[in-house]
Amino acid sequence: MSDYVLHCTRANSVTKNGKPANRNAFSVLKLILKDGFLRATFAERVTLIKGNTNQNVKGPYPAACFTEQPLQFFIQSISANQRYTEFAVAVRKDDLFYYGGRPVIYSDSSTLDLLPDELKYLWVNYDPTAIWDDLRCGYPIDWTHEREWRVRADVSKNRSLGLPSRLLDRIVPIQLPYPSSSPYSVQEPRFVILVDTVESKDKLANWIVRNVPQIYEKGPYWQGYASALLQAQERILSFEEVRTSRQPFGRIEDLFQTKVVSPRLTLFQRRVISPFHDTVVHISRVDDTSLCGNDCSGYVRIGEISEKSLVNRARHHFNLCRACDRKLAT
Repeated sequence: MSDYVLHCTRANSVTKNGKPANRNAFSVLKLILKDGFLRATFAERVTLIKGNTNQNVKGPYPAACFTEQPLQFFIQSISANQRYTEFAVAVRKDDLFYYGGRPVIYSDSSTLDLLPDELKYLWVNYDPTAIWDDLRCGYPIDWTHEREWRVRADVSKNRSLGLPSRLLDRIVPIQLPYPSSSPYSVQEPRFVILVDTVESKDKLANWIVRNVPQIYEKGPYWQGYASALLQAQERILSFEEVRTSRQPFGRIEDLFQTKVVSPRLTLFQRRVISPFHDTVVHISRVDDTSLCGNDCSGYVRIGEISEKSLVNRARHHFNLCRACDRKLAT
C-alpha cells in the first residue's frame, strides 16, 4: 500500500453576490490550497430515489475523508463512480495518523449504537446481506473498496499551529504536524497535489507561484505551508500521465522514483536558491518565450519574482533558457 491517502475535491454550489453559483472541482482544489486546510463536514448527500438528505458522517463531530486506494484502482473508481474527481490532495498516512486520523469502521447499524460519540464519525455502513433500498439494484451495502480514512479536527493541535480560532473545531491542516522522531526524510513531500491533465498541472503550478506571496502573509502557519506549497508545485501529478505511462503505478511514491514523461508537455521548472529558508524551491514557467541562440530545442524566459515573494522577500531576476540554463540576452 501507499504511504499516502487521497482527499478528493468535487464541484459545489456557493452563493456569490447574493446569487447561486457553481464551483468546479479544480476551483475547489485551488480554494483549499489557498486556505491551507480542509474543512471537516458531515458529508451530507441526497439519496437518489427518495430525495432525502443523509448525513454520512454520524455523531456530533464532522470529519475530513480520505481514500487509501492505490492509484490504478482509484482511476477505475473515478470511471465507475461520480463520487470521485481527478483533483485531490494526498497527505502522508503517518502524518494523518499522528494528527488523529484512523481507518473507518465498516459495520452495520448495531455497531454504530455501541460506539461512543467520540468515535461515531468513523462508522461506515456495511451489510453484505442487505439490499440498498435507495438504489434498488440488488447490491449489498459495501463501500469497503474505498479503503476510507477519516479525521476529526484536533483543536489543541490546530491552536498550536496558529490556525484561525473561529475554525479550530472544523478544519484539518494540509501541512500536518509530525514528530521530530519521524524516520522519514524532511525532503520527502508531506503532501502531494493531483490533477486530471498535464494542462491543468501546468496551470496550477503557475497559479501557486502567483498566490504564494499572499498565502505567506497570512501568519506563521502559512509561512511554513507556503514554502511546502512551492515545493509541492514541482511534484504535481496528473492522472493523464499515469494513464499514458508505460509503467504501471500503484503508489504515489513510485511516481517520484521514476520520471513520468508527459505526452504533450515537458516540465518548465527552474531552481532558485532561497537564503531566507535555506532550502531549494522551484519556480514554474511563465508564457514569455525567447531564443537564447545556443541551438536549444526549447526556450522559456523566467520572469521577476516580486519583492514580497516567499523567496527571501527579495528581487530575483532570471533570464534563463530552460533547455541549457544559459543566460538569455536582455
